[in-house]
Amino acid sequence: MDIAESVITMDALHTQRETARHLREHDAHYVFTVKANQPALLTACHQ
Repeated sequence: MDIAESVITMDALHTQRETARHLREHDAHYVFTVKANQPALLTACHQ
C-alpha cells in the first residue's frame, strides 16, 4: 500500500520512535496520541 503523503493516526500504543521512523521513510505524515505512560514525551509536547 502506498502511504506517501497520507496522514496516519494512531493511538498511544503505537506512539513509538520506530513507528514514526517507518512512516517518515515512506513519506507519510502522522498524528499520534500521547499519554502519561510516556512522561518525557508528554512533557515535551506540553512545552
